[in-house]
Amino acid sequence: MSLERLELPKSEGLKIMHVKYCAKLAEIQGLNRLESLEQMSISGCASIERLNLPKSKSLKYLNAEHCESLVEIRGLGSLEFLEELNLSGCTSFERLPNFCCFDYLKSLNVNGCDKLQDIQSLERFPSRKSLRIGGCKSLAILPNLSSFHGLRELFLSNCHELREIPGLEESISLERIAISGCSSIEILPDLSSCASLMSPIVEDCKKLTEIRGLEKLEQLAEPDIYGCKSLKTIPELSGRRLYQNCKKKPFAYHGRIEFGLDYLDDSNESRY
Repeated sequence: MSLERLELPKSEGLKIMHVKYCAKLAEIQGLNRLESLEQMSISGCASIERLNLPKSKSLKYLNAEHCESLVEIRGLGSLEFLEELNLSGCTSFERLPNFCCFDYLKSLNVNGCDKLQDIQSLERFPSRKSLRIGGCKSLAILPNLSSFHGLRELFLSNCHELREIPGLEESISLERIAISGCSSIEILPDLSSCASLMSPIVEDCKKLTEIRGLEKLEQLAEPDIYGCKSLKTIPELSGRRLYQNCKKKPFAYHGRIEFGLDYLDDSNESRY
């Protein structure tokens, strides 16, 4: 027997709720009654299309990963104390919610959201130091990076529709950049103002024709350019080693590629 509908009773004391891998579960009723809820996980509930969240000042962790039919989360904008939101593998999700009230959000994972097209609301977090986006195959536009003051890391992987990285040339605090499998990008902005950039990695960007400004970076150590078949010119880097066929995998050292609003390493295990 497969569970298709879940009715939750009112519970003033329930703080943790896990409903995982109920593939045919399409509806959860009574969530709005769980006003004391602190952690909620519905991972792998592939038939749920909409969630109605409780109006809770306690909810800090929400995991909806691999909810492949999920298109809407109602009440998300009122969770002002939410710290971690995991939407990875939500392949039907097209647009991030408005984060205007999310002053405590530390981690947002949208890895593998195939239909995600709009992440402009992330401009709400200008002080974040690390941005990671992976497997968002429909994403064509990034927020302007010039609004992220103090951005140190930018990792982009397998965003096939992405054609440009606006504001990259103004990211003067950027230290690490890795772009892999972004097959529609043709030109990167001039990087000569990114004075702190040390080891950029550009891998399998098949339409990329030009990388500008690397020769002016004094901190540059060992840039790695690999699999960029359309690249017409390679910067002249006096006294520096350029890897063109490097076997390093820049995205392999993390267990997941995360759109991390704060840097998370592998020692931080998920709470779910």
